[in-house]
Amino acid sequence: MEVFMLRKVLVLAGSAILVVASITAVPANAATKISNGVPCSKNNATTKVGSVTYKCAKNALKKNAKLTWLSSSCVKTSKGYTKSVSDLAKEKVDTDAQIVSFQEGLDKLKVTLEQVPILAAKVEDYTQRVNALKADTENLAKNAATITAWNTALIRTKTALLSYRPISQQVITVEKAIAEFQNQYKGAASDSKKLRKSAKVACKKGR
Repeated sequence: MEVFMLRKVLVLAGSAILVVASITAVPANAATKISNGVPCSKNNATTKVGSVTYKCAKNALKKNAKLTWLSSSCVKTSKGYTKSVSDLAKEKVDTDAQIVSFQEGLDKLKVTLEQVPILAAKVEDYTQRVNALKADTENLAKNAATITAWNTALIRTKTALLSYRPISQQVITVEKAIAEFQNQYKGAASDSKKLRKSAKVACKKGR
């Protein structure tokens, strides 16, 4: 009687274990839920989960990345970011070359403009000399030739000084061009950073 009851208890216990196992155990053939960051093995393989397409590839945002499933938006934005980094490197080289070239021209213009304060000082000096001679009314006739000479020198110096105005404008133009090149590169660098942020969101693990 006791042996029979023991067997019955064991049978019931075994049945209970099987029931629990059937409820909690994951089927051996159950597929892993695919999302960003889930490992995969076949490069460039694609699959669709709901409305989202995933591709088996290496995440361009990570160093030494292994093959994982990546959503189409992740692949697209990370590819855009990678291209922006490459383009930015080229733009940096081009920008630096342009700035060097413009800077060389700017330096030459500035050397030329070093004559401006010299000429301006001469204009002031000649003007004072002419005015002083004209103020000596008692000797106007005596100083007439000298006044004419200094006045001629004054006119020529003023004319020479005026000839530097276009060069001054060129300096302003070149300086603006250099600033524009720098701003364009900064803008491209800023856009690249924004693309990286977007890619990180799109490639967030589990998404």
